[in-house]
Amino acid sequence: MVVGAPYDSGIDSITGAGITNVGKAYIFSTSGSHLHTLSNRDPAQNDYYGRQSRCSDTHVVVGNWLDDDIGAATGSADFYLVDGTFVTKVVPTDLVQNDGFGYAIGMDNSKVAISAKDTSDGGRVYLFNNLGIQANSFKGSDTVTGDTFGYSIDLADGILVVGAPNKSSFTGAVYIFDDNGTQLHKFVAPDATAGYYFGYDVAVSNGKIVVGSYKDSENGLEAGAAHIFLVDGTYVTKLVSPTPNAGDRFGSSVSISDAQDLILVGAPKDGHYGSDSGAAYYFQTDGTYVSRLSGKVAGQLFGRSVAVSDAAVAAIGAIGDSTFNSGFAGTVYLM
Repeated sequence: MVVGAPYDSGIDSITGAGITNVGKAYIFSTSGSHLHTLSNRDPAQNDYYGRQSRCSDTHVVVGNWLDDDIGAATGSADFYLVDGTFVTKVVPTDLVQNDGFGYAIGMDNSKVAISAKDTSDGGRVYLFNNLGIQANSFKGSDTVTGDTFGYSIDLADGILVVGAPNKSSFTGAVYIFDDNGTQLHKFVAPDATAGYYFGYDVAVSNGKIVVGSYKDSENGLEAGAAHIFLVDGTYVTKLVSPTPNAGDRFGSSVSISDAQDLILVGAPKDGHYGSDSGAAYYFQTDGTYVSRLSGKVAGQLFGRSVAVSDAAVAAIGAIGDSTFNSGFAGTVYLM
């Protein structure tokens, strides 16, 4: 398991002065033991290194979407082995200022997909092998400037899912590709309207896809929702909190394990135990509600990120948690 800490501070390599928001990533075992720390190798203030990080059985990739190597906020990504050994840094040569490469990452045991969501053509996704060798890049079939294609990504079982939540006046869309970059389908929520942010987060497992739309307002302003699809385009159902409230932002994060017949959906601003204490909800992959996991302290933002493994272990991020330090130190809960 890899966890990003994008607000971690650091030291300027030239001046030796302290700088903020440099970022790090941490590798843990699935039981929560800290194994390795991955530091920003070229630290600069406001890099937010680790804002997105992913791992497979053998490799870890850490995004550095505001890195300035070839221009302001062009971005980059670092590849590691799971033992913390650095492999390579990747910076596609066609990037220009503010492209934001490294914003979102999806990977399996052989391929890595990394987005640059702010390119002039609406966002692009770059495909690599797990050693960082680029294969190609691509965009959605109808994406245009400002669509944020690549805001979210997941890759599993030969299927790549890419969210573009700004598409069509923030209605949002999700694009399905094979793992070579050939587009197969485009999805939109059947009840989507402007401002819906469909595609804010995405997850795929064994032919099933879940898509978050935290600004869905059917049950109150930004109460949120998520949607289940099959990879062939078949719509399954809509998920909402069993106790929806305005501002919960249910659907801010999503994860799926088809092997366990489980979907996990985060609602980080749920207020069951105080304002913004947060929650995460389990559903079966047919949409049947299972159970709720809750933050316990106001401001915890429990559920801002979620992941559920094929061994039914849930990892839930609470970026506002101050259990181990003051302020927004953050905590990940294994449940």
